[in-house]
Amino acid sequence: MEAACLDTGGHHTLAAYAFCKGRERKRIWAIKGGSGKRPIWPKRPSKANKGKVNLFTVGVDAAKEAIYARLKKSDAGAGAMHFPLDRDAQYFEQLTAERIRTRYVKGFPQRFWWKPDGRRNEALDCRVYAYAALHGLLSMGLNLNKRVEVLPPTPVNRKPASNATPVTVPMTASPRRRRMAISSNYV
Repeated sequence: MEAACLDTGGHHTLAAYAFCKGRERKRIWAIKGGSGKRPIWPKRPSKANKGKVNLFTVGVDAAKEAIYARLKKSDAGAGAMHFPLDRDAQYFEQLTAERIRTRYVKGFPQRFWWKPDGRRNEALDCRVYAYAALHGLLSMGLNLNKRVEVLPPTPVNRKPASNATPVTVPMTASPRRRRMAISSNYV
């Protein structure tokens, strides 16, 4: 695990602050969601909270827009979302539970994310916070291109087995796991 974001909103805010405070060097960050025109990851955290912890306000609107744009890509590869094979239909219903709506305030349009009553959206929240953690790592200087350079070359002339299902392995997986997943797709 490279990093994690822990949502400090809700009923146990102080416990969440206490949990994160001792783990900031391990890149377990206390966050809260912020709507409106905010960057996905702030330039610096706030310490103006009861726990005196570094608190990062994540731009959830920007993150959701980026996620939904990536979900629209139909081809695998750069910029597309890749999912483990064990995800079921309920996961994708949660991932796509929210919609953009527009309301008018004093005659000016304001866009906002709307979730129908009764719909669950935990998968989207988790994806937003994972995406925020990635942006936190990028702000610390993580270079994904260097990570790709350690991957073994993908076989070019070999065709996948007819019964093989493509597997996408997260960049945070160990190089050995990535090699195993890539080679398991070929006979």
